[in-house]
Amino acid sequence: MNCEELVTVNIPDNAKEIREHSFGFGYKDGEYKKRVGFTICGEKNSEAQKYADANGFTFKDTDSHAHTYKAIVVPNTCKTGGYTLSICKTCGETKTAAETKANGHPGGTYYRTTAFDTTAKTSTQTGVCTVCGGEVKKTTKNAITRLEGRNRSGTAAAISAAEYPSTVILANSMNYADALAGVPLSKKLNAPILLTNTDSIDQTTLDEIKRLGATKVVILGGEGAVSQNVVNTLISKGIAKENITRIAGKSRFGTAAEIAKKLGSAPTEVFFVYGLDYADALSVSTVATIKNAPIIYLTTKGDMNAETATYLKTLMGKVTTAYIIGGEGVISNDMMKKVGTHLLLGDSSVVRVAGKNRYETCTEVNSKFSSLLSSDGICVAKGLDFPDALAGGVYAAKNGLPLFLADGSALKDPQRSYLKEKNPARITVFGGQGAVSDALIGVVANASVKA
Repeated sequence: MNCEELVTVNIPDNAKEIREHSFGFGYKDGEYKKRVGFTICGEKNSEAQKYADANGFTFKDTDSHAHTYKAIVVPNTCKTGGYTLSICKTCGETKTAAETKANGHPGGTYYRTTAFDTTAKTSTQTGVCTVCGGEVKKTTKNAITRLEGRNRSGTAAAISAAEYPSTVILANSMNYADALAGVPLSKKLNAPILLTNTDSIDQTTLDEIKRLGATKVVILGGEGAVSQNVVNTLISKGIAKENITRIAGKSRFGTAAEIAKKLGSAPTEVFFVYGLDYADALSVSTVATIKNAPIIYLTTKGDMNAETATYLKTLMGKVTTAYIIGGEGVISNDMMKKVGTHLLLGDSSVVRVAGKNRYETCTEVNSKFSSLLSSDGICVAKGLDFPDALAGGVYAAKNGLPLFLADGSALKDPQRSYLKEKNPARITVFGGQGAVSDALIGVVANASVKA
């Protein structure tokens, strides 16, 4: 009634009664007015024909004409399928064809991780579809992975197998200083850091060198760290003597300076850490690697190491920012000022990044340089030992992943706050159960979830 657009109606043959004025009439000022040119389609001798004849409307027998179809495309949506609807221009008969599936939220934006399943090793992210505005869920398989070997050398080899080609860096497995200073060099050379004893090289390391087809080996540290016996073993395994290079200073301070020289042009940023412990160097290794910036060792107070001072003289007027990693207990304010003096930097250009302990310092570093660590995952390593985190430092840097240090089965509030803010969808674990337990990974996963 009163539908100005309705010019044709197709009435099925099962219609048993069509009441007065059902179709083809308008109603205005108290009276019915018949529509001119209105057509009723249906089967011959049906109620449709009776209604048409009784009211003087044109009737078309649906079986007595050739159908001429007009195609109307009904598009699919995020949740429903689409199809092509064909309608006969004469009688209005319809048929459906060319069905398409729902497109599954092509404009889905995943903005938070809402669950981890530590048994299935999956994570669930929830977001909003930018097309339909509906809730979107995405499940990531293998969201929790563990890179481990039978010992520290084996874990280094496992991490190497996950990422690298043919040149390798070799460092002492018990001496963190040379190895950690070499993490930025590892990215520069696109080479994994593998570990060795002082006088003998582990078979796992030899197997990884063979698997990589390595033709060059860079040794970090003097013969007190990696002896000539190790070099001789490498030569016996097919590495040419001229392809074995040693980078070393008189001490860990000097070796760090020598490694820094190998990074290329003079850096604009330098990271300074305490030279007699590994924790802060671990925390900053990933960021320094991404920035291709050197890691330089300092003592807590007193005179600056001579080899360090000599190296810093070459950087005068070139460095724009020096970062001191760790609190005053490891690098005093006096030593911090000496850094600025040696580099000709004002106080505002020497920046301390520190927390109350190694774990909080790690989260402070990750937060300070969050724009560099933009991947949707994290790497978890033991905070009370260095080899696994060392080997994983460049792996983390190549993938834009922050390194998260943790031990035991609990986290401190700053660690929990960082994880909740980071809200990672993937967790990569460095080392076996003895280093980072599944129970601790469960705690990390739960702390990473946003409701």
